[in-house]
Amino acid sequence: MATFEQHEPCPKCGSKDNLGRYSDGSAYCFGCGYTEKSSRYSPATNRVFEERAIRVPQDATPQVASTPGGAWLAQYGITALEIQRYQMLWSPSRQQLIFPLYNKNGELVAYQGRNFKPDSKGKYFSQGKIHDLLYFCGKKSSPIILVEDLLSAIKIGRIGVAMPLFGSEASTPLLMRLKDITEGILVWLDSDKWINAHDIVKRAQSIGLKAMCVFTTLDPKEYSDEKIKYFLTN
Repeated sequence: MATFEQHEPCPKCGSKDNLGRYSDGSAYCFGCGYTEKSSRYSPATNRVFEERAIRVPQDATPQVASTPGGAWLAQYGITALEIQRYQMLWSPSRQQLIFPLYNKNGELVAYQGRNFKPDSKGKYFSQGKIHDLLYFCGKKSSPIILVEDLLSAIKIGRIGVAMPLFGSEASTPLLMRLKDITEGILVWLDSDKWINAHDIVKRAQSIGLKAMCVFTTLDPKEYSDEKIKYFLTN
């Protein structure tokens, strides 16, 4: 019998934690009733269920500019070219801005969305193992700047290379993977997450990865390119 493992955001209603994930890979949303079938091996039936495919909403369109999501992106100076480059989408039925995330083979492995419905229970939601991804914005260089969100990563990626954590945590296994590809990291989280930033730096240094913090009053995505360059070079 499957046992409960964790709460997750619901891809249908946008609830932050109403979706229950179970040990056989199945899921049930206690808010809207959304369900997902098992995706793992079941000893009881000797069956291997297919892995759940990551799919964006069916009505998702690249026509983002004239939507609430497009207006939100414009507030942070995200350009039409960047919307196209990062293949952002808009779902009219769900009123969600979609950020598809692809691996190096061009396969969709996860996505994050931003809700714009007034009655949405959570601002962000995701599908796939989003917190395990090494997803980079910008040209390859060192150090790699770790930030919380994709918009901050995109803006920093204009100058260097940034990786969104899609939150304020970075696991030690993730840091060990970064150690294999870079000499060092800069941790630039939002202004209210300085404790998290210190923790990431401390654990990175404990495994031999050079690490430092960048602290600013505003979130990285709120700064101009000139300011971002100043903070990263001083």
